[in-house]
Amino acid sequence: MPERGEWLVLAATLAYVAVFGVLFTRAGNAEFLWYVATMLVLIGLVALGQRSARFPPALLWALSLWGLAHMASGGVPVGGSVLYAHIVLPLWVDGEYAFLRYDQIVHF
Repeated sequence: MPERGEWLVLAATLAYVAVFGVLFTRAGNAEFLWYVATMLVLIGLVALGQRSARFPPALLWALSLWGLAHMASGGVPVGGSVLYAHIVLPLWVDGEYAFLRYDQIVHF
């Protein structure tokens, strides 16, 4: 039986997935609706793995925050675009290619 802390992580994660799902649907953002579907699959896989692996709460929260960072990338506007394309630190920029963007940090 899942512990209270595990339910809390699950509830928080499902809450932000639902919020971003509504935002992406309203915006007609089909690309990031795939993020919602992917998140739901990953949540299910972690839940299945939790039965035998017993991931510590800190790891579950870290995975949830990583998911939130991915969801925010397509739903948080920043200067005429979204967080996904935001250049956090312009170490190298050549046309449309840049290093260090938000999405590169999240994926790293």
